[in-house]
Amino acid sequence: MYKKKLYLAVLWFTIVICSYYTMSKGTWLGFALGVVVFTALYAFVFLKNKINKKLLTILAVCMLIVSSLAVFAIYRKTRERTDSASFRVFTWLSTWEMINTNPVLGTGTGTFYLTYPSWRRPQIFFIEGKHNTESDHPENEYLEVWYDEGIVGLTIFLVLVIYVLVLGYKNILFLHTNKTPKNEPMLYLQLGVISAFAA
Repeated sequence: MYKKKLYLAVLWFTIVICSYYTMSKGTWLGFALGVVVFTALYAFVFLKNKINKKLLTILAVCMLIVSSLAVFAIYRKTRERTDSASFRVFTWLSTWEMINTNPVLGTGTGTFYLTYPSWRRPQIFFIEGKHNTESDHPENEYLEVWYDEGIVGLTIFLVLVIYVLVLGYKNILFLHTNKTPKNEPMLYLQLGVISAFAA
């Protein structure tokens, strides 16, 4: 049992190192959210009978530390590369204007990169240092789905995301209730999948 936990600790440490060296703000955000979801699920499913005020405090402090580290890392990376944050903000503003042209049904899957050059803001030219920059995606999955498929497609997309999360949680509860050596690995795999999916 301790050997398995050691492997998991090594994997977790590897993820931390990779997150640090990617120099990406999104990575830190996803990592923090993944840890928070993992801890919350583990506490309320696996430690349900053992949970008390002291344990809740420890878990809350751990989640706060991880979240604080992520916020600090994101702030630091944003200060180091203000052009990256500015690029995203100006791209999102242009995408929002594009969405408003056909917000209900959208313009069709994969049309963003064809239409975006007409809506690209002048600030992007200064950030990139050239006029013929190419952006295939708006750096935001939700905005891209909204632009491509409209509110109808975005609603279906969000329903599918919620469905996967709810079904995963119910699956964890079912596997934990009927815990046998046969389905135990699936229980932990499901916990990992849901944490990663949320991240």
